Amino acid sequence: MNFKNPIFMSEDKNVVNLEIEHPSFGWIPYTFRFDEKDNETDTKIREYLKNVEISTYVAPTLTVEEQAYCYMDAVQKHLDITAQKTKWDNMQSARASAGIPLKGTESDVEIAMYDDAVNLARWYLKVWAYCYAVLDAIKAGDREAPESIEAFIEELPKLV
Repeated sequence: MNFKNPIFMSEDKNVVNLEIEHPSFGWIPYTFRFDEKDNETDTKIREYLKNVEISTYVAPTLTVEEQAYCYMDAVQKHLDITAQKTKWDNMQSARASAGIPLKGTESDVEIAMYDDAVNLARWYLKVWAYCYAVLDAIKAGDREAPESIEAFIEELPKLV
């Protein structure tokens, strides 16, 4: 069995992508993990990797647009998780409920749910306004990107 082109795919050097020469299909990609239990192929790969230089992992560089997408995706997940913690399916269902006019015959529970939905909808607007302002500032070069997505989420307006 022949192998070629091993490259680490994680900074912790636990995952290696390489190619295996298959008898029918030629060279095919394969992912090897040092921490998994060996099968026959992995045992052969483990031996092969002991005797070759494995290329170093290089983290991909994202474009500004790709970074913005990552931030926006994280913001939406943060909004949905927060809405779920207040017993909504997601932020969309809370915002939809905030748009329903009250008739004056609602129970106390319904009024409390409506008030919660309105509060979430207002917070949603503040969060997205802040998010877009920051992303525009990053694109314009007026500000550095946050250290991490988690750091960006911490910057967002808080739900009150």
